[in-house]
Amino acid sequence: YRQRGLTHAQQGDLDAAIDDYTQAIALAPADVATYINRADARLAKGDYLAAMADYTNALERDPTSVAVYLKRAELRQQAGDLEGAVADYTQAIRFDPTRVEAYLHRALLRQSRQETAGAITDYTRVLELAGDDQDDLRWTAQVNRALLRSQAADLVGALADYTEALR
Repeated sequence: YRQRGLTHAQQGDLDAAIDDYTQAIALAPADVATYINRADARLAKGDYLAAMADYTNALERDPTSVAVYLKRAELRQQAGDLEGAVADYTQAIRFDPTRVEAYLHRALLRQSRQETAGAITDYTRVLELAGDDQDDLRWTAQVNRALLRSQAADLVGALADYTEALR
């Protein structure tokens, strides 16, 4: 059922895919991948609550899945649950402390919540971890850290960040 569900999803028949994933889960309720597949299909259909439930079910079966924490964090953020989103990004970082995008998204959320020190720490970590092929992430972290430093009256640090961002 899971493989057929994947084929339905590839063909754009999300309802049939969800039906097959549901059958697969009934037969193998411990199969984390099927919960994720069904969540992705439900998300594509705009059924955010059902997708959230499936991501949560996947995490109950595999509480170390960084990819699922990232997906659920994004959903929580879209739903306005910023605290839940920060918690999920934190869990993703806990299980993969090199995941640059988790630090960046958590920093952006912390910044929006006026958690300046935490945001600066996360932006700093992005700058430490981002590879040469991640200039967009580095630039975003650099500019936002500069802004926060400026607001915190760390003008020397802000100028250094702005200067680096312009390079």
